[in-house]
Amino acid sequence: MLGFVEFSCSACEEKGQGAPKNEDLGRTFSIKAATPASNPFAQERIEQAIIANLTAKGRTLVDGDADLALFTHVKVSVQKALDLNSLGYGGYYGWGGWDGDFGATRVNVLDIPVGTLMVDAVDRISKEMVWRGIAQGTIPASSTPEKSKKRINKAVAKLLKNFPPETRAPEK
Repeated sequence: MLGFVEFSCSACEEKGQGAPKNEDLGRTFSIKAATPASNPFAQERIEQAIIANLTAKGRTLVDGDADLALFTHVKVSVQKALDLNSLGYGGYYGWGGWDGDFGATRVNVLDIPVGTLMVDAVDRISKEMVWRGIAQGTIPASSTPEKSKKRINKAVAKLLKNFPPETRAPEK
């Protein structure tokens, strides 16, 4: 079917009231595929991009008990789009006035695959979700592995741009 799942970030958000301070979110993390991508190569690229991004921010990946557990959820859905093509020159003006239509209109229904990546950060001690990031974008029908990796890296970097979240005062 589709070669590689690719994303572009359309919305990223924080979850929870009074999110913990950056340093309180911990220095270690683990990654778990809660809803893995149907393509194992795409899932691996997503996890590699998360690891590279967070280690660049001073976080450390661990296999055991991490301060934060990051759960990835990947879903591919299909949106419908209409493609209208009008062919021909339309009518003409002749002896009898305006006449006829020499054209045709063709309507094609297209299936456009859309990928969504959601990353939830759960605190190990409180077992509460402290952050959520969401990236969504269309998936090209054909792509090289290099282009796929580049798009995934770009989307994950955008998704994790505001991670860890800045300190927020509790809402009243």
